[in-house]
Amino acid sequence: MSAVVRVAAAVMLRADGREFLLAQRPEGKVYAGYWEFPGGKVEPGESMRDALVRELHEEMGITVTACTPWLTRRFTYPHATVHLEFWRVTAWTGEI
Repeated sequence: MSAVVRVAAAVMLRADGREFLLAQRPEGKVYAGYWEFPGGKVEPGESMRDALVRELHEEMGITVTACTPWLTRRFTYPHATVHLEFWRVTAWTGEI
């Protein structure tokens, strides 16, 4: 069995709580065209929160100022087992 891939995923909520952000997986990646939450893999020695903050800064140029853990799920795909930790991101600086 392959190693478990740890992933931090963001549920981006505006102050009114009605909106969230999804992105479409690019061509050339596993499950291209599918929808996903922003975030990414946890690097060695990195906390889940640190990975979330880093990924959102790299992907969208924002700085997270408020986030809380929400849900944890594990999925086994043909190519990998993924441990997903979803975080509610409720405040950030910068424009998405």
